[in-house]
Amino acid sequence: MQGNHLIVYANHVLTDPKTCYVQIKKELLAFICGLEKFHPYKYARQVIGESDDKPSEVIIKTPLH
Repeated sequence: MQGNHLIVYANHVLTDPKTCYVQIKKELLAFICGLEKFHPYKYARQVIGESDDKPSEVIIKTPLH
């Protein structure tokens, strides 16, 4: 713990098909894997994801309809 924030590190090995993903998909995959891996810590809490990657922000904000 650092102040009120939990500090952790994690890794994820990409399968052969996932290594062929374009970089933007790999970055979004990393965020999703982090949410799944640390589910017990974030359960019933608000989570705010931050990124400085502009293309990822556009994809996330685009409606799915």
